[in-house]
Amino acid sequence: MSKGSEFIKDYFSFSRRERTGIFTLLVLIVIAAIWPSFWPGAEEPPVSAADKQALEQLAASIANNKDDSGTLEPQEKTRFTSKFTGEGVAAGPMFYFDPNNASEADWRALGLRDKTIGTIGRYLAHGGRFRKAQDLSKVYGLRKTEYERLLPWVRIQTVKAERTNEYQYPKTERAAEIKRSVGVIDINLADSAAWVALPGIGPALAGRILRFREKLGGFYTPDQVGETWGLPDVVFQKIKQRLQSDHPTLRQLDINTIDANTLRQHPYLRWNLANAIVQYRNQHGLFSSKEDLLRIALIDQATLDKISPYLTFSNPVKKE
Repeated sequence: MSKGSEFIKDYFSFSRRERTGIFTLLVLIVIAAIWPSFWPGAEEPPVSAADKQALEQLAASIANNKDDSGTLEPQEKTRFTSKFTGEGVAAGPMFYFDPNNASEADWRALGLRDKTIGTIGRYLAHGGRFRKAQDLSKVYGLRKTEYERLLPWVRIQTVKAERTNEYQYPKTERAAEIKRSVGVIDINLADSAAWVALPGIGPALAGRILRFREKLGGFYTPDQVGETWGLPDVVFQKIKQRLQSDHPTLRQLDINTIDANTLRQHPYLRWNLANAIVQYRNQHGLFSSKEDLLRIALIDQATLDKISPYLTFSNPVKKE
């Protein structure tokens, strides 16, 4: 082999370390070449002719609907947000609303999610109130786009306070008239409208009171109303003097025939207590009176006084 051939062979031959380095370099070059295609926002997707035409029509529509100050009218702004942002899309046409009185159906029609609607409901149920339209921005979970879309449509009804403090009405003829108009209600006969007429009670709280009354089987004392979940004590103290219970008719449970699963559905008789009652009955026989329940370790006198109005003690005659 000539010296020229040996020179060329030696020049183009590589050691193992050199070959490894060259391979690594090639891999890095390939990665660098394809990396931009995986980087978010590195390249905008192509816009189709139809999309381009739609955007041009939108721009022309916005230009034609600006007011004198150069800003969009609320309704046009709503259509823009609803059609193109994809966030907080309104289910129907926008309308003016008071956030303190809007129902769940109203909020859904305005495009809010159920989770946000629940947050607003809990805020109002605990005595909260929207004083101005901008207070909507404080709602946890309400997106900025949703807030901006709703803001132009908020109309809060202002009510002048007739009270000197949280609990008492001032001694004026107008205050006395307001107090008389609400009157006293029977806690077992009052419907939702009667509860809402009381100060501090909205539709959500009225519904909870009615559901609690149904689960109990009726109230035997006004104090039970205060046990309603979500009813602030400050609100209950304001309405307590307007609650009465004349000759309540309670739905009673036959303690000698009912099973544990049915008994546990009562708000005052959860599983541990219901199961203990049934197990004791199975082992020792039927209960003849409410005092027999005191033999159960889980029941003391206070518990017995609380549950006994809802219990009846049948004693069926055994067949011979």
